Amino acid sequence: GAGFHLVRGILPAAPTGQQVTLSLLVWAPPVLAPFAFAGVGLLGLSAAWRETEPDSGILNLGGQRRLRLPYSKTQAYFFMVSLGTLVAVVSSAWDHARSGFENAWLWLPLGVGVFATIVPLGAGAIQGKLNRVELWTYVAAMLLLILTGVLGTYFHVAANLTSEAAIVPERFLRGAPFMSPLLYANMGIIGLLLLLPAEERERP
Repeated sequence: GAGFHLVRGILPAAPTGQQVTLSLLVWAPPVLAPFAFAGVGLLGLSAAWRETEPDSGILNLGGQRRLRLPYSKTQAYFFMVSLGTLVAVVSSAWDHARSGFENAWLWLPLGVGVFATIVPLGAGAIQGKLNRVELWTYVAAMLLLILTGVLGTYFHVAANLTSEAAIVPERFLRGAPFMSPLLYANMGIIGLLLLLPAEERERP
């Protein structure tokens, strides 16, 4: 999907140096959006592979097969939350760049997204449990993601309504993507679920 979107933003017949430009990528279909599919698949695989012991970093792939990771499964989830948020913030920045960030509200997802990318990355780099300050900083970042996603959805829906608040399907198809901000909320929810105990119960 990312490859097909990228091709739509390339001009093969253009002069050298003008075949791929930032302006073309901004106005092309969202190049990073299809990586959301890959992220969900990665989360599904990681959920299916249990650790032999909580936070041991050794995955049970079935039978006697084992895979040792350079970090625990919890740390891997932190890194995935950080990467997913990075994809969301870059996609948001490219989308909002079309308007030149003239509306001050457009800076909110950029600032929150950068903050919520750095925090889980740092949390994943920490060996052992987070202390109180680190934990509440992480929780605050995830809550900000959820709030930003909800606000973004509201603003996108409002932008697609007519002046009489009438719903015109064509405006929702070609206007502001009203479901895109929910990626922020999704990453925030996944990030909070990560704080659940690492112990995994065997199926009876």
